[in-house]
Amino acid sequence: MMRRVRYPMLAVICGSIVGACATYGGPPSTPGQPQFGIEPGSSDPETFDVNVRWTPPEQGNIARYHYSTGTDSGPRWSDSGVVRSPRAALSEVPPDSDVWFCVRAEDERGQEGGNRCNRFSTPPLAEELREQAKKRPTAVGMPPKRECDDPEPEWIWCDDFEEDRINAYFEASMPRKPGVGIDGSTGIVGRYTPDRSEAGNLKLAFGRTPARYFRPVDSGDKNYREVYWRIYVKHPEGWQGGGADKLSRATVLAGSDWQQAMIAHVWSGADNSDRMYYLKLDPASGTDEQGRLKTTRYNDFGNLRWLGAEHTSNAVFNSEALGQWRCVEAKVRLNDPGQSNGRFKLWVDGELSAQKMTSTGWDSLIATV
Repeated sequence: MMRRVRYPMLAVICGSIVGACATYGGPPSTPGQPQFGIEPGSSDPETFDVNVRWTPPEQGNIARYHYSTGTDSGPRWSDSGVVRSPRAALSEVPPDSDVWFCVRAEDERGQEGGNRCNRFSTPPLAEELREQAKKRPTAVGMPPKRECDDPEPEWIWCDDFEEDRINAYFEASMPRKPGVGIDGSTGIVGRYTPDRSEAGNLKLAFGRTPARYFRPVDSGDKNYREVYWRIYVKHPEGWQGGGADKLSRATVLAGSDWQQAMIAHVWSGADNSDRMYYLKLDPASGTDEQGRLKTTRYNDFGNLRWLGAEHTSNAVFNSEALGQWRCVEAKVRLNDPGQSNGRFKLWVDGELSAQKMTSTGWDSLIATV
């Protein structure tokens, strides 16, 4: 008589050519404690590069590691990614910040183990770098009244509104008005009325465009992978409504029907909460992770992948700021092909206030920003 014996489930996969044999049981165990090496930033000397290493789990045939990280203090910054080796390279980590880092392992069947977390702190910038930061173009300061009369060679476009350049925008619905700008200069005015959803806008195209309607202000034959823009904004005393939701965005238009391959939103937080007084970075992708276009129109929210928002570290539109000019600057850089190294940064009055790493699908279909 044969007795049937039950054993715990265990899958065995052997490779007959190389004689390798791997066993699969439960999920991977937890990786070892992450360790950090902090060095001056190679791409941005006002930040730091951090090399992270950990020991592999003792259990499981590991296929990949998932990591996430972000700041608890200092400028807002976060990053996440997937690596196959027990190491990760973080770049442009802000100075003088407390940073958390967590990693978990995944095997070839998609089973995930537990998170292992650790923390590190970046040092403040050296005195000479702080002095350089004060002199960089992104430092706050009121611009000369007619700074666009003598633009820098690397500038794609400049409009101080002293000259009438409205026809350069492919859409424009905000009027110029003398005396309302900085130090009595000319500015543009957006006036909110309760029965309308917006107070006007200016839309500018550059680089390759998908249709003649989007008239570029440059030669129209370039692909831009990194763009910086700056605006000065003021809400009048007595204003109610926080940041009023929309402020600016850069986008890649990938078709004549306004299909968007990516959007770099700079807008304010949720209405009727404290977040409405803050700005936030809110990047979105209109492609799948392989770079295939999914959107079919402008603001095709059902086909966008939201990559995670980051609010500014301080309120921008609270009552104390009303009646004052605020300098808002943003810079977005697309991923290099096959990598997740894109960046989205926001400065307020010359201080780095929010930063976001971008994930896959932020690198395709460059048309116009």
